[in-house]
Amino acid sequence: MSTFFYPRRDDLDMTGKARILNVYDEGALEHTPLIGGHGQGFIIDVDGKRILFDTGLRGRYLLHNMKVLGIDPDSIDMVVLSHGHRDHSGGLVSLLEERRDTLVVYAHPDVREKKGKGIIIPWKRIGFPRLGEELSAKLDLRPVADWTRISDSVQLTGEIKERRDPEALGKRLLRWNGSSWEMDRMRDEISLVLETAKGPVLVTGCGHPGLTNILRHVVSHYGKDVHAVLGGAHMEKFKKPAVEAVVDIIIEEFETPQLYLNHCTGPNGIMRLREQLGLDGVKDCYVGTELSFQI
Repeated sequence: MSTFFYPRRDDLDMTGKARILNVYDEGALEHTPLIGGHGQGFIIDVDGKRILFDTGLRGRYLLHNMKVLGIDPDSIDMVVLSHGHRDHSGGLVSLLEERRDTLVVYAHPDVREKKGKGIIIPWKRIGFPRLGEELSAKLDLRPVADWTRISDSVQLTGEIKERRDPEALGKRLLRWNGSSWEMDRMRDEISLVLETAKGPVLVTGCGHPGLTNILRHVVSHYGKDVHAVLGGAHMEKFKKPAVEAVVDIIIEEFETPQLYLNHCTGPNGIMRLREQLGLDGVKDCYVGTELSFQI
């Protein structure tokens, strides 16, 4: 399932297949030159396109892992930003600096709004990075408010508006509404869906709208169960009863998709999920982890 050498796209036999490779996460595969860092990032090769889903926090970590894995920055056809937090968008600066060509970036229309962490007022700014005039000129930013198809086999969810189950927000996440700071409901978070032969594969950034709410949004759109989930679910600080409630919904309503959770799911969140779903219920998903799907 894993490797630390990733072939050039031209060398891949991608007929009827899609590959997802983790290039940024807090953990990296052991005994490889790959490094971990705070944030999230996946490379998705499908339909003759190379998509980067999120860029992690630090560009030098992103570029290091891409170099080790044989990924040329100019081979990326498009970037999808799950939301505006710096640990998902910060690497964009270095990526733009390394590229020769303009980069298409899909994100929610509010992805560049001011964001902070604090109480009433922020003590730390955690929003979209400053690009400057030169880098901004290389950015082709395309808004995604609702379901949007970006290739034959990939759609973006747009905003998750219906949130029946608890969200994963945090009282210290703030946004600037134009006149004052307020609690951030993370309306700008979107997810990616890869359409495979076994059903939709969901790729999340942090899952701030709530993992089960996102799953319901996808199932409602496709009319079929989600085959697998990759990415963050922001459950590090969830207490055991809250995790149990999520697991109950996943089992009863969503037929228990394959889970490859990482990043903000956190060691505690993953441990509590595995208490309910077993050791194989949540598989590892570190930098260097590679998955292949039939499409």
